[in-house]
Amino acid sequence: MGPARRGLLARPHPGGRLLRRSARPAHLPAVFAADFSLSHACRLLCYPLAGVLATATTTPVTLGGRRRHTHAYRIDEFHTRWPTTA
Repeated sequence: MGPARRGLLARPHPGGRLLRRSARPAHLPAVFAADFSLSHACRLLCYPLAGVLATATTTPVTLGGRRRHTHAYRIDEFHTRWPTTA
């Protein structure tokens, strides 16, 4: 986990404060459990949906894909040899 991600996890989030203010102390465990369950259920639905939609809308593959592409000729760390005529 990178330092930016750790920083996001370390800072206080207003969602917990809102839940605490909205519920009685006796109901807090149930409120936090419901919030946890709902957020994870949304992730369980949305991540696969995003993958299916990205695949269906022909999002180009950027990592590991070997499609031919065209641009001005240059030799750099991504293009280590001159193009061949095929």
